[in-house]
Amino acid sequence: MNIGLSRQLAVLAYLSANSSSLRELASHFSMKVPQMREVLSELNVVEINESGGVYSPFFVDVPSDDGEPVRLIEGEIHAPALSLAEVMSVVALIDGLLEVADEATAANLLTLRERLVAGAVEAGYESALWPAPVRHALPEVMAQLARAKQMKKRVRLEYWVSDGVRARPKEYDAGVIDVIGGSTPYVTADVGDSSLRFFRVDRVGRVEVTNTKFSGRDAKAATRNSSVQENPYGPSSAIVVSSKARWVAESLPVESVEGADPLVVTLNARDFWLGTLLVRLGEDLVASSSEAAKANLERILRAYEEGQ
Repeated sequence: MNIGLSRQLAVLAYLSANSSSLRELASHFSMKVPQMREVLSELNVVEINESGGVYSPFFVDVPSDDGEPVRLIEGEIHAPALSLAEVMSVVALIDGLLEVADEATAANLLTLRERLVAGAVEAGYESALWPAPVRHALPEVMAQLARAKQMKKRVRLEYWVSDGVRARPKEYDAGVIDVIGGSTPYVTADVGDSSLRFFRVDRVGRVEVTNTKFSGRDAKAATRNSSVQENPYGPSSAIVVSSKARWVAESLPVESVEGADPLVVTLNARDFWLGTLLVRLGEDLVASSSEAAKANLERILRAYEEGQ
C-alpha cells in the first residue's frame, strides 16, 4: 500500500470526525508542524482529470496560526469528481487500512468511507460498490485489552469455549502479549501453563484489568518458554450458501466470498463452531467441504433432540 496515500487518508479520516488545530493534528500523528503542513498541502494538489480540466476532490483550509483549527471543507468530498475506478481504489485503500487500524482510527475511517460512498451514490455508482468490512471485536473489549497492555497488568478474560456439543464461558487469568485488530482480531496471551494462547476477540465476552503486574520482561519470558502455538481461527473450510445467507459474509470473519447465488464462502473455524453455523443456516446451506463439521452438526442436532 502507498504509505503517503495511506497517511493522507488517515488525516482526512481524522479531520472528517474531529475539530483540531494544526498543532494538535501534528501531535496526534506524531509529526512536526511543518511536516503536517506539507501533508495537508499535498492533499490540496491532488489532481483528477475531468473533461473540462483539472479538479481537486479534497480541500483543506490550513491556517497560518498553528493554534487555529484545520478545516475540511464540507461538501467537496460529496462532489462526483472521482471516476468509478478512482472511487473504488480509494474505498479499497480505506478497507485495507481498516484491517490494521485501532478503534478510534477505524471509526474515523468509516466516517470518511461513508461520505465517499454517499458521493458515489449521488454520481450513480451505487451498484458497483460493496459494504464496509465488519469489525468483529467489541470496542470495549479492545479498549480493555489495550489498557491492560499499556498498564502492564494481567486480565481476567471470559472466553467462549465448546465441549463438542455446546458452548460455555470459561474464565482465564491472562497476561496480554499482543492485540491484533482488523477483520480477524485476536489477542496473544500468557495463561501460565508454558504455552501461549491465541484468543479470538469476537469470542471474548468480558475483560477485567487486574492489579497483577505483567511486564514486558514477563511477556518475553512467556514467549521464549512457550511450547505450543496455535491458529486462533482454526482450519480453512468452504461452505456454499444461498443468496439469503449473505449475512454470513457480513457478520463473521471470512477469508473470501465468491459468486452471487449461491455464494461460496471460505472461512476459518473449528469443527464445533462450523457445525453451529451450519445449524443456523438451515435450508440456506447448500453444501459444506468439511466432513468433520457435518458429523459435528449431527452430534449437535442429536444432543438438542435428546434434550427436548
